[in-house]
Amino acid sequence: MIATDAEHRRALQRLAENAETLHRQRAALAEAGLSGQELDRAMAPLLSFRAGLVEDVRAYERSSG
Repeated sequence: MIATDAEHRRALQRLAENAETLHRQRAALAEAGLSGQELDRAMAPLLSFRAGLVEDVRAYERSSG
């Protein structure tokens, strides 16, 4: 849960960094030869983390906006 403007800024920064991490991780796993289904399973934890962070940011923005 995001409670302050400072936490909100840090969450937005993490989302930006996370986007690059997702891209690099997906590319590395694909290069390692994972199938589409294996790639999806391997990426699921990162995508889940990102989805939770996006929801936290949206909730904060709704409550403070």
